[in-house]
Amino acid sequence: MNQSLSLIVSKYKKSLNIVIDNFEKYLLTLKIGKVSPHLLDNINVKHNNQKSKIKYLANISIKKPNIINIKPWDKNNIKIIEKAILESQSNLIPNSDGSQISIKVSEPTKQDRIEILKEVKKRGENGKISIRKHRRDFNNLVKICVKENNHSSNLEKINLTTIQNMTNDAVKKIDSITDLKKNDIMNT
Repeated sequence: MNQSLSLIVSKYKKSLNIVIDNFEKYLLTLKIGKVSPHLLDNINVKHNNQKSKIKYLANISIKKPNIINIKPWDKNNIKIIEKAILESQSNLIPNSDGSQISIKVSEPTKQDRIEILKEVKKRGENGKISIRKHRRDFNNLVKICVKENNHSSNLEKINLTTIQNMTNDAVKKIDSITDLKKNDIMNT
């Protein structure tokens, strides 16, 4: 296979992995009953006129099975961390004692689980749409490369087939991850 074509296929594989990794990272932030420091990953704190993740301003740990403990390295940051949590879409309620913040994470209700499930399905579909857009773009790159370098149409077909197979595998992986998370949400 031509080097430029193999580079295109290699970059396509990397772009698919990024889409899948981002989907998996999003799933870690869901509140489905399992308490995890990742529940705070999508919350940004305004600190020194910049947005920062809580994990860059504090130590985050799990106390007991359902309590997140946040211990800021600088106690002056407690108020801004609390404010960021309250203003976020997380529905988490911080409780501060002046030196650390505790968040009791309650079990999601059946209705909460149904809403989370809808969001997971939506995000999974968006991931598959993103994969298909990447496929279109990389197919075009293969066609341009073949045309510009006067490669055979056979070489074009081989690379387009490889990209399609990679697309199919990535879509199956998104579906598989979504199905596992659905079971996790409804059975936790």
